[in-house]
Amino acid sequence: VGCIQNAQAQWFGHIHFYFGLKHAIGGEPIAQEINIPKLNEMAYEQVDVAGVTFKDFIDNKAADGSAGKFSFVLRGYVKKWVSEIDAELAHVQMLQEITSGGRAPNLI
Repeated sequence: VGCIQNAQAQWFGHIHFYFGLKHAIGGEPIAQEINIPKLNEMAYEQVDVAGVTFKDFIDNKAADGSAGKFSFVLRGYVKKWVSEIDAELAHVQMLQEITSGGRAPNLI
């Protein structure tokens, strides 16, 4: 998710992205909403302070590659948040394939 580097405030609430798809029959554009769920504020802050990616935070790896000392609970919040985003993007990709007969360019 490229928008992860944006300001903290964006990640404290639900974010909605829209993109256009072509309807399979008429070719008329339709919109699909992507919901980015809220990430726990403390979890986001700890990832930011650690200076690591969300994946490294989940895997408990410090910025220098050594073992991190991150909270198990906060790592769980981030892991759940990332899995929710992955599920949303998988749903969008499925819709792209259905509306295009499996020939759509990959927008994700």
